Amino acid sequence: ALPNRQYVFLGMAPVNKIQHRTDVIIARDLKYNMEQYPKFCSFTGWYLLWKNNLIKTQYVNLFEYDIEADLGFYSIVSDHIKNNYEFIGYVPLPIEHAFISHEQYLGNIIAAIQKQYNTDIRKVISDSPLQYWSSTSNSTFSIETFNQYMQWFEKLIDDLKDNPMSGHAHERSITMFLMLFNKKMCITKNVIKHLMLKSSNYK
Repeated sequence: ALPNRQYVFLGMAPVNKIQHRTDVIIARDLKYNMEQYPKFCSFTGWYLLWKNNLIKTQYVNLFEYDIEADLGFYSIVSDHIKNNYEFIGYVPLPIEHAFISHEQYLGNIIAAIQKQYNTDIRKVISDSPLQYWSSTSNSTFSIETFNQYMQWFEKLIDDLKDNPMSGHAHERSITMFLMLFNKKMCITKNVIKHLMLKSSNYK
C-alpha cells in the first residue's frame, strides 16, 4: 500500500541494526537536524528532509511509524493528487474537538504566530469554513505547499522549541497554515489507521 518507502530514524537510540540499510535515514547523522528538540516529535523528521533538500518529488507523503494503511491507499491518494489538492490529511476531527479548545495542547503557538506574523490565528479559525482538522501529522503535501509551510513554521521554531507541547502545536499548525493561506485540501477518512503507540512517551 505504501511503495518506495523511506524511513527517517529520530532520536539518540543505538542504530547498529539499521545503519547500513539504504531505506533508512538517520537524522542525527545529517548536517541539519533538530534532534536536540525531541518534543517536536515528527516535525524533526520533516525539518531534516526539508533543510537537507532530500525531497525530489512533486508530492511528499509524511507518515508516523505507527500507522496502518488501507490496501487501496495508493489508488485513493493518486486520485486526490490528480484533482490538484495541495494537501491531503488522514485523521479528521471536528474543529470543535481538541483543536484550540484544549489549551493544554497548544503550547504557545497562538502567541508565536501573533508575534512573528502579527496574525490573530483565532480569528482566522473562526472565519474559516473548515469543519474538520487533520488531527495528526500524517500528511501528503504538494512540494510547493510543503516548502511554503516549512518556511512559515521555521519562524515559529524558536518560540516553540522549549515548550513540552511543541509536538501538539506542530500538529495544529498544519491546519492553521492551510486556513491562513486558503489551500486546496481534503481530509480523507479511514484511509489510514493511526495506532497512537506513543513510543516517545509524549503525552
